[in-house]
Amino acid sequence: PPAPQPMDLIMMDPPYNSGAGAVALDKLHRLGWIGPASLVSIETSRIEDITVEGFEIDAQRDYGKARITLLRPESPGE
Repeated sequence: PPAPQPMDLIMMDPPYNSGAGAVALDKLHRLGWIGPASLVSIETSRIEDITVEGFEIDAQRDYGKARITLLRPESPGE
């Protein structure tokens, strides 16, 4: 459902190599769960890239088979 207000922090751990993280991130953004100051953490497999229109990668780290990607919404005009 639509969010009553945007969240400050969203942590996601979708099934590896499924693409579900990008799909969920897009939907959360459209429903208002992610605001301009939100930080999103997504755990994926080390070989999976997360790319969602309207987001930029703030940091990315690999740990064993996992990759943690921190994303922020792009600023307007970017």
